[in-house]
Amino acid sequence: MKKSITLQEYKDQQMKEPGFSKAWQELEEEFELLESILNLREQAGMSQAELSKKIGMRQPALSRLERDGFRNASLETLRKIAEALDAHLAVSIASNN
Repeated sequence: MKKSITLQEYKDQQMKEPGFSKAWQELEEEFELLESILNLREQAGMSQAELSKKIGMRQPALSRLERDGFRNASLETLRKIAEALDAHLAVSIASNN
């Protein structure tokens, strides 16, 4: 019987592969944004349907944004989500140096 592993264990194994590691790093900001929004929504006890109604968006559209990691979300949409979740949006660009 095969031993089950956690998502973190799987990620740690895969991060040893150069291609996976590079792809993960390229998407890291999106993963962080998605995780923070999902955590805030969960803390607020709010469903996708409730959040989508609060921000004036159809639930299937919010579902697509969550599924795609908010890659195609506008700053306006992110601001509405932050406000609905009693949070603030912080965007910055930093030097690699």
